[in-house]
Amino acid sequence: METAIMEELNRSAQAFTELLGKIEPQLPATESESIRNLQELVRKLRIKLLTLELKRKYPDIKPDPELLELVGTESRISLKEEREQIRGALERKLE
Repeated sequence: METAIMEELNRSAQAFTELLGKIEPQLPATESESIRNLQELVRKLRIKLLTLELKRKYPDIKPDPELLELVGTESRISLKEEREQIRGALERKLE
């Protein structure tokens, strides 16, 4: 998969997930559960695709799903906060 396509898919998946999060509180409980399930499916698909892309570029590495979840996914937080979350995840892995 081309890098540009992967980057666009990553941004789109994140935007879609955020939009679902805005819609979810306005729906009945039965539909809210469906929205949460869809968000989880999109999150898992995004991580799988990022993993495939990294393995294609760097066949010898084993990407960490927890770190992939953090990188570039939280548009609501600053880059400094994102770096702190990534640092914390790395520290937990090294303990």
